[in-house]
Order: sequence, then structure tokens, then C-alpha cells
Amino acid sequence: MPLVNNFTRGAITKFLLELAMKRSFSKVLNRSKKEIIRFGLTIGLTAMTFHAVICLLRRLGKKKGKKFAFNISRRLAIIIAAIASAVPMFYGLLPNEQNLIKLIFYPLAFRCAFDKIVELGWIVPFKHGDILAYVLASVFVAFTYT
Repeated sequence: MPLVNNFTRGAITKFLLELAMKRSFSKVLNRSKKEIIRFGLTIGLTAMTFHAVICLLRRLGKKKGKKFAFNISRRLAIIIAAIASAVPMFYGLLPNEQNLIKLIFYPLAFRCAFDKIVELGWIVPFKHGDILAYVLASVFVAFTYT
């Protein structure tokens, strides 16, 4: 179940981040309970929304004898689900938490885009090119959001 698994992961991540910042177990438990639960629910709802949109598109497509509704491809269905699943992050996370998510996901998304461009043949692959692209994206994101 995506909600429960990702709620647990999100809550544990937030707890560990708060523990690292406050360096006191009792302060984290006394002051951050609601923040930990809110962060975990936001991450859980993000995953649940993604799976729900994919499921909805498949069910609507099966009624018409297709794989996905509106005769869309699997890639487009995933993009639609990803955009819809970002909504809980906009409303459930604080600005500093959103920046943390950006620091984690933007370099990974850039690396995936780089891999796809290499796969399409637009760029000639070179040794450790994916790592170089990841480092460049990380540097860019780090300077942008700090």
C-alpha cells in the first residue's frame, strides 16, 4: 500500500532530519510531532495520488478496450500522474521542505533526461557522462536554492 509505506518513510526521514538539526531526542518528540506526521502524510499522499491516477486512467481505458483512457501512451499517462501527484507537495510542505525535495529530485530528473538524450542519440555517450551530468545538475541546484 503506497500510502502506508511512504508515510512511514516520510515520517522517518523527517524525524531523522529534525533529530540532526535539534540534536535532542526529547525536543524532537515534544515540538515536532505534528510536523513529522504532516510530512509523512504529504509524502504518502503523493505516492497514493500517483497510483490512483494511473489506476483511474487504466480503468477508463479498459472500458473502451484500450490500455489507457483517451488513447494515450504509457509515458504520457505517467507524466499526467506525476503532475497530479505533485499537488500534495505544494499544499502539504513548508517552503524549506519543498527546497529539500527539490535538492533531492531535480538532479535525479536531470540525470534521467540526460540518459534519455543519450539513448535517443542526440549526444554521444562518453565514459562517466551520466555522473558528470548529475554533478553539474547538483551544483546548479545547490547554488540556486541556497
